[in-house]
Amino acid sequence: MPEKIKIIHFEDEDSILNFYGQFFRDHDRFEYKHYYKPPAGKYELLELIILENPHLIITRIIMSEMNGFELTGILKSDDRTKHITIFGLDNLYQPEDLARIQEAGIDRYYVCTDCASSTFHTDVIQFFDENNLPYYQ
Repeated sequence: MPEKIKIIHFEDEDSILNFYGQFFRDHDRFEYKHYYKPPAGKYELLELIILENPHLIITRIIMSEMNGFELTGILKSDDRTKHITIFGLDNLYQPEDLARIQEAGIDRYYVCTDCASSTFHTDVIQFFDENNLPYYQ
């Protein structure tokens, strides 16, 4: 059996977490883990991500303790984790917000109203195809 595709999701809103959790649980090719927030410290975050070694991280941008900008900055600046793709989710849509998201190194960003659409699911599947990761429904 091929390796499962590992996804880690940091999300503090139950409705979004439940929506994605159901989507990924419905597809047995995924190993999906969610956390209500990332670890508060840089070293704890790196330890978790290195241990889990995910293919994809999905993160809410605005969270308490460590936000998606900080999380991305830590992971993209470490040689052991900089290769991991990060998808960001939130309600930020002003030009300055979008510029900050891009500067942070977030690979793809979705406004939360788009998150529940088929666009997000299509992009997740496209991500697996682009990276030659097996995907089965």
